[in-house]
Amino acid sequence: MYEELLPKLEDVSRCTPRERAALDFADRLAGDHTSIDDAFMRGLHAHFDDAEIVELGFVTGAFLMLGRLHRAFGVAAMSAATHTLFAEGARGD
Repeated sequence: MYEELLPKLEDVSRCTPRERAALDFADRLAGDHTSIDDAFMRGLHAHFDDAEIVELGFVTGAFLMLGRLHRAFGVAAMSAATHTLFAEGARGD
């Protein structure tokens, strides 16, 4: 997963249109939920059905809340080295 996902997060131009739509939704939900209007939702429906959008919303919301709780409780963020270890483990290095 890390071999495929991390390069896409570093350079979203590598993402599929569906992945970019999901990232845009998550970004808006996190940073400016009021920008999620009818026109945006119509565009999202070009890539996802209703059930997938609900699931995407729940997963995004859960990670947003987890991040906020980590911040509130002083839980340390994962370092870049941790991500490297996950990637190496996925490759079997």
